[in-house]
Amino acid sequence: MIPWSELARAREEVRRRWPSVFHLPVVPRRFPFLASFLREDSRLLEVGAAERPFDDRLKRDFPGVVHRTLDIDPAGGHDFRSLEEAAASKQAFDLIVAWEVIEHLPLEAIPGWLAGLRKVAVPGGKLILSTPNVFRPGQYHLDCTHRTPLAWQELGALVLMAGFELESMHRTRHRSAAESVLGLALDPLRRALGVDDARSVVAVARVPHP
Repeated sequence: MIPWSELARAREEVRRRWPSVFHLPVVPRRFPFLASFLREDSRLLEVGAAERPFDDRLKRDFPGVVHRTLDIDPAGGHDFRSLEEAAASKQAFDLIVAWEVIEHLPLEAIPGWLAGLRKVAVPGGKLILSTPNVFRPGQYHLDCTHRTPLAWQELGALVLMAGFELESMHRTRHRSAAESVLGLALDPLRRALGVDDARSVVAVARVPHP
């Protein structure tokens, strides 16, 4: 059961830092954003890795990175099928990424899932967590397996409630040159209507030291 009063307080804390989704800075592409957090000797756990889209670029640009993947799909050849398996391996990671995973969980399961991510992270390690942007029309509803829509303040609040230190929040959006010109013209109207064209919202958090 989610403690609603605690959730409300955490939401307000996030809103004080980012009053609306439009206050989240935009990052254009996922891999360069991920790469900005990597060192040559990083230990990376990719949760919900699916078809392993970053494998080739990681091997090319960061050959020293230890990259492990976790996904429930048995067809992907992943290192782990669950957080319990990852924890049992006794490996600890200084960067954990979960692109568009959290929305597949029922709300009541999210605190336990976040606690599981903490267990496999080193103190001071980073978490990058994204979810579809519910302010982009239809974005959340593109997948019938989605269970929990999360606005930016709720994503940030759940991260805080799990004991992480919330460092930053972002939106992911890539526009072509033509879309950028059109976007400049349409952005004021979008803001007035509360409609955004960013695909995802992203929380970056830190595992506190004991």
